Amino acid sequence: MPEQVAEMASRLITQIRPGERILDLGCGPGRDLAWFAARAARITGVDLSAGMLAEARQAVNAGLCQMDMRR
Repeated sequence: MPEQVAEMASRLITQIRPGERILDLGCGPGRDLAWFAARAARITGVDLSAGMLAEARQAVNAGLCQMDMRR
């Protein structure tokens, strides 16, 4: 994860209360999902591409959904 993105993610994770979830819209291959999962965050990933979700499944054990975020 690029340093600037990691800094923003670190700030975000401090704002998450116990039991709250993070929804990653357009999760792609799961890079950010894996980062959050490594920090014990409850995560769900959404992507339009079945191929990207297949890659994300290899990167992280998380709830993943194929859907169009515009709908």
